[in-house]
Amino acid sequence: MAELIATSRKELGKKSCRVRAAGFVPAVLYGYGTKPQPLSVESHVFEKTWRREGESSVITLVIEGDKSYNVLIQDVALHPIHDNPIHIDFYAVQMNKPIDAMVALSFTGESDALKTLGGVLVRVIQEVEVRALPKDLPHEIEIPLKSLRTFEDQILIKDIPMPSGVEILTDGEQVVALVEAPRSDEDLAALDEMPAGTSVEDIEVTGKKPEESSEEDTENK
Repeated sequence: MAELIATSRKELGKKSCRVRAAGFVPAVLYGYGTKPQPLSVESHVFEKTWRREGESSVITLVIEGDKSYNVLIQDVALHPIHDNPIHIDFYAVQMNKPIDAMVALSFTGESDALKTLGGVLVRVIQEVEVRALPKDLPHEIEIPLKSLRTFEDQILIKDIPMPSGVEILTDGEQVVALVEAPRSDEDLAALDEMPAGTSVEDIEVTGKKPEESSEEDTENK
């Protein structure tokens, strides 16, 4: 289990900018066995751990001068421009009690509809909700694409093989991925010819509007 060192933080609110300026990320710990605690972690160390473990793997959070907790990286707020973490939520879990968590999907392998037919892969969802003991939570769930042989084929939630001890909570009929046929030259040309800013409302529909038809029918009665 990965380990991350944190320190207690006194700088709150607007003063958190001082924490970031010093190379740390403000954080908060809450959940099982603890009251909410403001913390800070080294920015580059956290990013390395986060990229490797994700938000569905339990890690050990060690608070200097205090104790350690088994936690999930519950939420990470990112800078809108630089995309680096600016705040972290750590959620302390009870290791012998199942929890619900979102797990990322990883699409693997090759599809005949992609390779042979030249289609375009459509990833309808990127993560699923599961229930498992913290130790059984997967870092990610692999989705093999080999079953997508034609443009009519789809992968549904119920088709995903689940690791032992993991129950999927997302609706089993939810579409996970499919392959669309490539656009024809005529389709692409039509898109190029469409004026910029054109929307569905801009397209003229022939025939009477519903309200006009209703009014005329009333007058003719």
